[in-house]
Amino acid sequence: MIGRRACEKERRPSFCGGCAVELPSVTCCFTGHRELPAPRLPRLRALLDAAVEAAAQAGYTAFISGAARGFDLLAAEAVLSAKARRPELRLILALPCPDQTRGWPEADLRRWRAIVDACDESLCLSPFYTPQCMLFRDRWMVDHSARCICYMTRFQGGTGFTMRCALERELEMVNLALRMDA
Repeated sequence: MIGRRACEKERRPSFCGGCAVELPSVTCCFTGHRELPAPRLPRLRALLDAAVEAAAQAGYTAFISGAARGFDLLAAEAVLSAKARRPELRLILALPCPDQTRGWPEADLRRWRAIVDACDESLCLSPFYTPQCMLFRDRWMVDHSARCICYMTRFQGGTGFTMRCALERELEMVNLALRMDA
């Protein structure tokens, strides 16, 4: 059984190799860069809120975030905000390994902990860090989704990898970077 929240002592989910997503057809995942343009964050937040609402109106009820710094945390917060209006929505955190947050700044750790405490489900896909655990998490999110909402300005790193996986699986793609100047 997948733990709903992180354990109280360490605020981390227990390892689970299982699947939290029953119906990928109603599931949306997120991917995006860790570094976001600070002056444009209000616009990005508004676009993200609108994309989550549009997905909910289209019948998506489960949203998977990898809970990484930057766009992933912003996306998780958008889902939690939407849940206030749409309690049927679920936020699932797909964490790559138990020590994902090692070395993070305290402000990001506080945000991460608040999101873990508020999410509907959290699962850790690897019991320990490996050089490939982040990419495994990214592929897992794509494999369990039908739509991907992203913020991608360059096709590299984990975001580029996730986008390539999503394109291979023919997910619906919503790239908010293309709407920033609209």
